[in-house]
Amino acid sequence: MRFKKVAIVGLGLIGGSIAKAIKKYHLASSLWGLAHTSLSLNKIKKLSLFDRLTLNLEEAVRGAELVILAVPTLAIREYIVKLSGKLSDKSLVIDVGSVKKPIVKAGSKFLKSKFVGTHPLSGSEKKGINEARADLFKNSLVIIVPSRHKTSTQKAALFWRSLGAKVKFVGAEKHDKIMAFTSHLPHLIAFSLLESLPENFLKYKAGSLRDITRVAASSALLWYDIFSDNFANIKLAFDRFVKSSRQIMGYVKAADKQRFLKLVERANRKALR
Repeated sequence: MRFKKVAIVGLGLIGGSIAKAIKKYHLASSLWGLAHTSLSLNKIKKLSLFDRLTLNLEEAVRGAELVILAVPTLAIREYIVKLSGKLSDKSLVIDVGSVKKPIVKAGSKFLKSKFVGTHPLSGSEKKGINEARADLFKNSLVIIVPSRHKTSTQKAALFWRSLGAKVKFVGAEKHDKIMAFTSHLPHLIAFSLLESLPENFLKYKAGSLRDITRVAASSALLWYDIFSDNFANIKLAFDRFVKSSRQIMGYVKAADKQRFLKLVERANRKALR
């Protein structure tokens, strides 16, 4: 697969990694990036990653066969509205947002057949284009919300496979519920755990604490948008987490060793899957 022109909106870790992968696999004759400020434009220009950089959205997407929205979830919806009426007939727009229902709803309304919601499960707590890697998506999973327009869905799937990713098709509502448990709740726990930790205990940070709180270094702005957009599902996941935590403490308080062991052994099995 090769595009004449690809435009990437959002030049951080994910957007930069997509750009590097596109270059590595020669997927675009011309690769454009939309920068937000003159300062970031000049910094990114030094990387020699894009064929063209611009501060103008219309210029960035004009004639682009593929537009990739790699910004926080609220900004994705804002760009979807801005892109309405600015794309060619052959354009496809995909996003990388961690919440899909509100984004797919906006995409279907304003861009119709030109939009397909996607979510690469290969992010990192690291930030910025300097952390970008061409191999970030290799053998990783990308969830695609199937559009009613099969050609657009197939094109989106082919693009991600061209970057070395594996593709799974999941509806928007199911995606958001799954992510609440497997991604959003772990971030909530990491943020909360470090907030509850006395400052003077940090010098005794054990390996287990580092492992469970690694993602707490993630972008605050990005995660505020995700928590807001998927609040109901995250609350459901959090309530179940609290229930399980209370069960564990209850078993210990009641000296119910057998129930404690069974619960932890179930966790052991899930950890090894």
